Amino acid sequence: FDQLLLLFYTLVLTSIATTVAPWCTVLTVLAIMIAFQGISMGVLDTGGNVLCIKIWGRKSAPYMQLLHFAFGVGACIAPLLAEPFLMNPELLAQANNNNVTSADLFNSALNALSNMSNIQFAYMIIGLLLAVNAIMFLVLYCKENHKDVPTPQEEKENKLRQGTATFRIVILTLLFLFFFVYVGMEVTYGGLLSTFSVKQMNWTEQEGATVTSAFWGSIAAGRGIAILVAKLCSPPCMLIADLFLIILGAIILCFGTLKSDIFLWIGTLTLGLGMSSLFPTGISWADHYFPLTGKSTGILIVGSSLGEMIVPFITGYICSHESEMALMYSMLVWGSISLIIYIIMQNVASSKKTISLIHTPSRDGFEPLRDDDDVLPLDLIESPTYTNGLTESTRSRQPKIQFKPEKESNGEYKRLIDFSDQEFS
Repeated sequence: FDQLLLLFYTLVLTSIATTVAPWCTVLTVLAIMIAFQGISMGVLDTGGNVLCIKIWGRKSAPYMQLLHFAFGVGACIAPLLAEPFLMNPELLAQANNNNVTSADLFNSALNALSNMSNIQFAYMIIGLLLAVNAIMFLVLYCKENHKDVPTPQEEKENKLRQGTATFRIVILTLLFLFFFVYVGMEVTYGGLLSTFSVKQMNWTEQEGATVTSAFWGSIAAGRGIAILVAKLCSPPCMLIADLFLIILGAIILCFGTLKSDIFLWIGTLTLGLGMSSLFPTGISWADHYFPLTGKSTGILIVGSSLGEMIVPFITGYICSHESEMALMYSMLVWGSISLIIYIIMQNVASSKKTISLIHTPSRDGFEPLRDDDDVLPLDLIESPTYTNGLTESTRSRQPKIQFKPEKESNGEYKRLIDFSDQEFS
C-alpha cells in the first residue's frame, strides 16, 4: 500500500475524529472518536517512519531525528497553545445543552456554531490543520503517481540484508522487546513523576508539574541535538550513549533523590536526554541491519503500544502497594534490561554473515566469481609483429590463462593464474 495515500487517509480520519470529539454528548460516540484517533496515531507512527526510510534510505538518521524532534516540540507547546481556549466547565455544559435542544437539524447546526465553546473551537482548528496536512500528502501522491520499482542491484542488496528467516524473527523479536521496554519507561516516568514529587518529596503540585515539564522538555531538546549528532555518529554509538545516560540518570535518581532535591532535577534531565533519541536511533539501527517495511515497523509500533500500557500499570501497582521510590528503582531495572537487550541485538546483527564482496570488487581489481559464472580460457594470445626494418619475425604463443577464486582464511579472495604454455621468451 502506498505510504503517501495511507498517510492521507489516516490524516483525514484523524481530522474528522478530532473535530467531532468535543461535540459528542454521548459517551459511546466519544469513545469511538477517541478510538479512531488512537488507531490513526498508530498508523501515522508506522507510515511516517517507513516513508522517511523510503525517501532517504541509509542516510535517513538525521531526518528520523528531525521527525521525532517535531513530535517532541509539539508535545511541549500543545498544552501552552490550548491553555487560552480552556473555559469554565459549566459554560461548556450549557453550550452543549443548547446545541441539542433544537428540533430542526439545520437550525441546530447554526446554533451549535454560534454557541461554539472555546474548547470546540480549539479542536476545530486542530482538525483543519490536520486536513491541510492530509491534502499535502494527497498532492504528493498525485504528483508521484507511480510505484517505485527497485533496480536488480537494490533487490539483491535487500535480499542480502534480510538474511535468513531465523535471523529476521530473532531481530524483530529483540526489537519488539527493546521498544516495549523503552516506551514503557518513558510513559511511566512522565506520568508518575508529578505524583512522586508531591508524595515522596513533599513538593507542591506546581513544582511537580514543573519538573514533569522539564522532563519532556529535555526529551525535545535531546532530539534537537541528535539531529546534528546523527550526521557524525553511527546508530550503534548513539544507542550506547543513550543507554549510558539512562542508567546514569536512574542511578542518580535511586541514590541521590532522598539526599537532596537537586538530584531529582539532575537525574530527571539526564534520564530525559538519554531517552530523547532512543526511539528514532533504534529505528535507524534496525534499518541499518535489516530492511524495514511497513509490516516490520508495525511490529515495533505494537511493541511500543503494549509497553505504553503494561509497564505503567506494573510500576504504578508496585508504587501504590510498596513505596513511591519504586518508580526510581524501576527506571534502573528497565534501563538495565534495555542495555541487555541491545547487547544481544548487536551480537546477533554482527554475527550475520554479509556477502558484500559479491557486489564489491576485491582489492586486486577482480570480482570473486559466483557459482553460475563460467571460467573463460584465453586460448590464443598473439604477440605483435616485431621488425627491424630488414627482416621480420613473428612469434605466437598460446597460453591458457584461467582465473580461479580461492577464499583465504581471512574471508577475502585471492586470484590464481594458471599458465599452460611454452616458456615465454
